Amino acid sequence: MDGRKALEVQVDPRTAPVVPPAPPALALRGDQLPGWAAAAAGLLGPAVTAVSWALEPAPANADAAAPVVTVVLGYALLVAWLGAAVAAIARRPVALGWATAVAGLSVLMTVTCPTSGHHSAVAGWWVAELVVCLSALAFSAVGLRWWAGRRAAA
Repeated sequence: MDGRKALEVQVDPRTAPVVPPAPPALALRGDQLPGWAAAAAGLLGPAVTAVSWALEPAPANADAAAPVVTVVLGYALLVAWLGAAVAAIARRPVALGWATAVAGLSVLMTVTCPTSGHHSAVAGWWVAELVVCLSALAFSAVGLRWWAGRRAAA
């Protein structure tokens, strides 16, 4: 059948199958984060930790037992990472809250690191690590305010 014959065919609307319109694949619902915000929230924790590990010197005593506070904060940080990642994959706004928790726990871990005896001295690496963690906390807090303002305007 050529194209002309196809145009000449008459279709009875009473017997023609009804095809529903396809849903928009990339439509953003009102309660979803944009992709860039979800990616930033989900990757904030691993990025801050990677930078922190790069800045830290070797521990004073690698075989020493970790203090209870450090272990508890470490597990809380892992839970916050998981929460941020799961919420970011679903593009849920709660990912911004999880990212703020990740940044806050990173600040706490940086502050408690010298008090735990993990490193022998506080030096420029510690100040740089604290600046990175506080910047992440400020970044995530700005993200929360941005989303709250966006929701209030809607």
